[in-house]
Amino acid sequence: MNESYLQYIWKLRRIPIKNLFTTDGEKITIHNFGWHNLDPGPDFFNGQIEIANLKWSGNIEIHVKSSDWYLHKHQNDDSYNNVILHVVYEHDKEVVVNGEIIPTLELQDKIDKEHFEAYCQLTKSPNKIPCSGHKPYDDLAIFQQLTVALIERGNRKAKELEEVFLNCGKSLIHVLHYALFSAFGGRVNKSAFQQLANAISYSILLKESSEKVKIEALLFGIAGFLDDHYPHPYQDSLIREWSFLKHKYNLNSMPVSVWKFGGVRPSSFPTIKIAQLAQFIFEWKYNTNWKNDKPVEIIQNFDSLLSTASSPFWKTHYTFDKTSKSLHKPCMSNRAKQSIVINAAVPYLWFLGTEKKEEAYVQKAVDILEILPSECNKVITDWKDLGVLSKNAADSQSLLEQKNQFCTFRRCLVCKIGYKILAKS
Repeated sequence: MNESYLQYIWKLRRIPIKNLFTTDGEKITIHNFGWHNLDPGPDFFNGQIEIANLKWSGNIEIHVKSSDWYLHKHQNDDSYNNVILHVVYEHDKEVVVNGEIIPTLELQDKIDKEHFEAYCQLTKSPNKIPCSGHKPYDDLAIFQQLTVALIERGNRKAKELEEVFLNCGKSLIHVLHYALFSAFGGRVNKSAFQQLANAISYSILLKESSEKVKIEALLFGIAGFLDDHYPHPYQDSLIREWSFLKHKYNLNSMPVSVWKFGGVRPSSFPTIKIAQLAQFIFEWKYNTNWKNDKPVEIIQNFDSLLSTASSPFWKTHYTFDKTSKSLHKPCMSNRAKQSIVINAAVPYLWFLGTEKKEEAYVQKAVDILEILPSECNKVITDWKDLGVLSKNAADSQSLLEQKNQFCTFRRCLVCKIGYKILAKS
């Protein structure tokens, strides 16, 4: 038994509400089960109950065992002083607040055993997607849950950018700078690119943006890739610029060990991505009209800026120390360009919407995702095998969130699909 399940059945009133008594034998009438609180504090606010002809209004707390009240240190938190009913699976200890015993309702013999077994089978499934054995899925439940997942993903990423915003003196441009670098890092080098974003101010890049070689020197120098010298006119020029700029702005290099090459295709090596990022910044110069540009215009602007090839050196190299066996295009693929829009422009627009409290920005982010084609990866393929198709990037982003934040953590009780399955039990 766990608290999540107890909160679930309390919220849905899956108990025999007409025949309830406290552990002291007093008759309980539930007039209002309260509303579920997802933040710190009592589990349900503003409940209304009647015990021994006395009506009470206040909060309701739920635990597996009564003694969990003390295990969770609620006795030291004044926000629990207004709890009028303690709902537990097993009553093993009286709880006293302000000198009085809190009425306790024990649910051990009031739970639908078949429903609980169905819940256990669902959440303990060995499958990556726990409900995969219950297909075909209900189309309405899928639609509703993907909407929930997309909103949760957008809010979660906006929250991450809000922390950056608060830590950087509330600079919107720095947040955009950080989001862009994170997107270029991809899954493997995201953290390293975030370190790079924090190590070099956008204002410095903007000051030196008249020459691409200076932007390249700043990025490669801070990244640590210019600490070792491999004779070539291109790297020689970068080292000369870096030697001047690092003293001009009092900059330091990151340890090159933070960059990961293993498990990454050569076209996504961090050296290649830094060269592409330098080219993008040189073309872009942090100039974007987020408020007035239409979703399709934002996509087209990014596509145009990301289509320019980086320096010719990268046609024959993936790293500074080796010449590649064959020529390759030093520009981004369509799939890579779309990934930048999805992972930089969309989160930033969502953040702007929440920060400025302007829904139009969030809607613009959603519109961009609905225009872009679906992403292709193992997670999307797994959902396709279960009959759940991804029509666009909004769907693929929703399915990624569903798998990574709902299915992986077995959050079936707050999932529309899980709810539908358990409702049949």
